[in-house]
Amino acid sequence: LGPPDFYPQTPNCPEEALNKEVLQSGYRETVDGLE
Repeated sequence: LGPPDFYPQTPNCPEEALNKEVLQSGYRETVDGLE
């Protein structure tokens, strides 16, 4: 496996892709809120 922040273009299951998108969007919202 690569570094923790590495994700394949095609995840093994849709749930992983969904969770990744939710975490990334939530992270962006948090950063925007702090700024």
